[in-house]
Amino acid sequence: MSGSTAPAHAERTHTPLPRWLVLAAFCWLAASWAISTGFMTPSSATRASVAHAVQAFALMVAAGAVVAWPLARLSLRTPRSIVRTVLLDAITIVVLVHVTIFPLRAISGWSRDRLLLLDASLMSAIAIAASVLLVGLRTDRAVRRALAGIAIVLLAAGPEAPWIALGFQAPSVARALPGALSVAWSFADPSPGPVNAAMVSDTLATAIIAAAALCTALAWSRRAVTLA
Repeated sequence: MSGSTAPAHAERTHTPLPRWLVLAAFCWLAASWAISTGFMTPSSATRASVAHAVQAFALMVAAGAVVAWPLARLSLRTPRSIVRTVLLDAITIVVLVHVTIFPLRAISGWSRDRLLLLDASLMSAIAIAASVLLVGLRTDRAVRRALAGIAIVLLAAGPEAPWIALGFQAPSVARALPGALSVAWSFADPSPGPVNAAMVSDTLATAIIAAAALCTALAWSRRAVTLA
């Protein structure tokens, strides 16, 4: 009897690798690079145009990791193992972001400290997005999925975005919390000033918040899943 139940148990706990995510990510990166560079040729490329293209490409990489992936996952049905699925997705995204962003230093002019801050900010945003998915995927209800999607958009655009869209002045608290995309754009600036202590402390604070959010979401995910 134990031999007959073991395969069934393994089938229930098996989580396939997100091959669709890898394929979609490579398509996203290829399209992002083509759009960012504008199909420039070596004869027409200048130092300024390449640096601007790298900044735009870094922004699109951040948009794919922080917006496109979570919204795509939220559009699918609840997986059998939410934690394994989200963690596999996140690891895939993290690996692709690293192998894409780090080589850009050779043509971007970023300092080592600025590259590390850009990487840390992206990792924090991915961790927060994963936290939202751990909560949002616990049900197939449209309302919770929609709220999770709104949270992803606010993570990317910042809490100031709804106020700006409505034509109101955002409160000081909202203005003090930039979105992940604006942070990535700022760190990817090809002609930045030196990295200062405020930038380091803000990035460290964001990383702490992201770690706390991820730990909380993982603990919350132990509760029973509601599919209805």
